[in-house]
This record gives sequence, structure tokens and C-alpha cells, in this order.
Amino acid sequence: MFYPSNKVAPNHADQLLKQPKASPVFITIDWQCLNYIKSHSGLCLYCSKKHPLSGFDFSYCYKREMWVVYSKQHYYARSLQLGRHIQLAGAKKVLIISIIADASPEVRYVN
Repeated sequence: MFYPSNKVAPNHADQLLKQPKASPVFITIDWQCLNYIKSHSGLCLYCSKKHPLSGFDFSYCYKREMWVVYSKQHYYARSLQLGRHIQLAGAKKVLIISIIADASPEVRYVN
């Protein structure tokens, strides 16, 4: 699969080399989720708003289970879009997970 050189990897994607392919990987567009997961010593990839989602290289998602997390309702639509991009990159499974503090956690399946 060919990716143009203008594609960027999400932050912390280099740490995936240490992760077994069978382990689920967190990914987010929400910096609060990123900080929360990292504060608990977890690996979370971050796609900043500086780049459109189509500008990210999601080739690392191939045959991996990816968990898209968000903490606020206004991140929901973009999180679904992120899940769709990851799904199209060949992820084994994509979960969209809401971790809104005031509500019970929700899990939505993309595929």
C-alpha cells in the first residue's frame, strides 16, 4: 500500500512497535482522553486537529483492534469519521467509546 509523503503519523505511533498486534490500541482526537490514558500509563495515539483526518497515515491499523475514545459529545462526529478512516485502512475491529464523566460509558461499533 502506497502513502504519499505528505501523510503524517498520529502522535505516539512510533510506540506501536513495542505493542503486540493482538493488543487493542487507543486512538483519539480529544486531548483530554489522551492525557487521561497516558496518566494511567497507557498508549494512546493522538490525531490533532491541525491535519484533516485524510492527511494521516493509518497503515499501522492494518489487522489491529483500534479503540477510538472521546470525552465530550461535540467530538462524537469526528470520532466516527476517525473510526471510518481506520476501518478503511484495514483494521480488524474498530470500537468507538464514549468516556463522558457524567454519563455511563457507551460503546458503538463501526464495523
